Amino acid sequence: NVSSEAHRTGSLDFDDLLNEAVRLFEQAPDVLATYQEKWRYLHVDEYQDTNRAQYLWIRQLAARHHNLAVVGDGDQSIYSWRGADLRNILDFETDFPEAATVRLEQNYRSTQVILDAASAVIRQNRNRKDKRLWTDRQGGSRIVSYRGNDELEEADFIVRTIKQARAESGDSTIAVLYRINAQSRAIE
Repeated sequence: NVSSEAHRTGSLDFDDLLNEAVRLFEQAPDVLATYQEKWRYLHVDEYQDTNRAQYLWIRQLAARHHNLAVVGDGDQSIYSWRGADLRNILDFETDFPEAATVRLEQNYRSTQVILDAASAVIRQNRNRKDKRLWTDRQGGSRIVSYRGNDELEEADFIVRTIKQARAESGDSTIAVLYRINAQSRAIE
């Protein structure tokens, strides 16, 4: 399945390398067996962001010893634009029925106010496994939501909020988070 350009130039990109590894293991069981013995224990982090070729490659490698540990959260999948297939994590228990599932639902960073708000948003996602996020950290400030008509109104609200926080506590540490750098321009 290597592109004609890759054949012509004798080069492979990352996706080609994955596809070629899967093809090699399918066509050369002795090579697969060598790597299954070499890598008897497998661990995959961010499993929710694996693509089809990575899934097939991992499945091939784990087929002999069944020593596969994956870590992932379907609610944190962000690479569908890069080919990540959410079904890999949603179907994990079906694909690997002997696996034990350990849900890490306790949060050590956030207060319950934040977790409840995040859960309310995340629950709207389709095709997800339910989880109950919780923490021992009770309390926390109320979450404020503001929706401006444009980026200038939004920036004005942010600046007013920062000024108010600094007036109330001069040593406040303040961070402004945004999805892309271009969103900072109005605030700057």
